[in-house]
Amino acid sequence: MHRIVARDEATSLDRTRHQNATISSSPPSPLRGTTERSEVCGGQKKGFSIHVKDTLKKCRIPPDRLEALASDRESWRDTCKQGLSTFRDNHTADAENRRARTHATSVSSSGPTCHICNRVCASDFGLRIHLRNHAHQTSCTATSS
Repeated sequence: MHRIVARDEATSLDRTRHQNATISSSPPSPLRGTTERSEVCGGQKKGFSIHVKDTLKKCRIPPDRLEALASDRESWRDTCKQGLSTFRDNHTADAENRRARTHATSVSSSGPTCHICNRVCASDFGLRIHLRNHAHQTSCTATSS
């Protein structure tokens, strides 16, 4: 019984040592003294303050001058309007570029081509089906005449 209790205590001590080492190794956040890590592929998500700074940068609002800009209500309102319109324009342009890239890659000229109508098929099987449809269409027009 004493061995089981000693083993459980050792396991919990190792766990707390590992947690303390993990917390102390992360860099401190500049805002509110919290510890946050940047987003790594498959890792933790970005912290709130990092997300806010990135959003401000996308709106072309300097995060280091945030308090000075917010102290004057009129200038803050104008800055926000300009920043949001810039953000919206950039977001729309990026979305259009993504759509154009997607459509450009999906419409490729590689693949088997029909010798009758020059249609590009996705596979050899698709070309065979397409040619069968051509044969069916010509046989239907020949019998109807």
